[in-house]
Order: sequence, then structure tokens, then C-alpha cells
Amino acid sequence: MKRIRVLMTFALLAATVLLASCGGAAEETTMDETLPVVTATQVAFTPTATPVPTSLVVCLGEPPNTLYSYGNPNSTARMILQALYDGPIDHRGYL
Repeated sequence: MKRIRVLMTFALLAATVLLASCGGAAEETTMDETLPVVTATQVAFTPTATPVPTSLVVCLGEPPNTLYSYGNPNSTARMILQALYDGPIDHRGYL
């Protein structure tokens, strides 16, 4: 009986701490009058050019043994050949 009372006291204490930490008094924020107010007419918008990609980096587990499609390509070479020569059939083996 004493053990249950101690556990209930700890549970009540933990719940009180959790509820007290979650619900705090909201602080009122006021705007400082010393800061300048910027309006939309004062901001100059200059669009930046989007960079054109010049290269593509592909990380593979092993180098391809050949890029000749009629040879005996390994799985890495087949993935590269599928990306280069996109046809009506895709291999979905993920090997």
C-alpha cells in the first residue's frame, strides 16, 4: 500500500512538472520604435540568374566494365546504358 502511495506521488509530481513547463505565460512582444520600418517601395528586387548545370556526378559501387551495349556489360554498365539510351523498355531489377 505504501509503495502504491509513493508511486502515485511521483506520478502526480511528474505530471505537475510537465504541465507547468508546457503552459507558460505568453510574453507580449512590442515593436521597438527605434527600428526603421521598411516598406515594399524601398526594397529593390533584382532577380538572380539560375546557374546552368554543366556536369552530372553519379556515384556507383563499381566502375562499368564496358559501355558497349552488345558486349557483356555488368550491372553498373547496364544502369548507365539505360540512362543514356532511354528506350521503350526499362529494366526494373534494381541490380
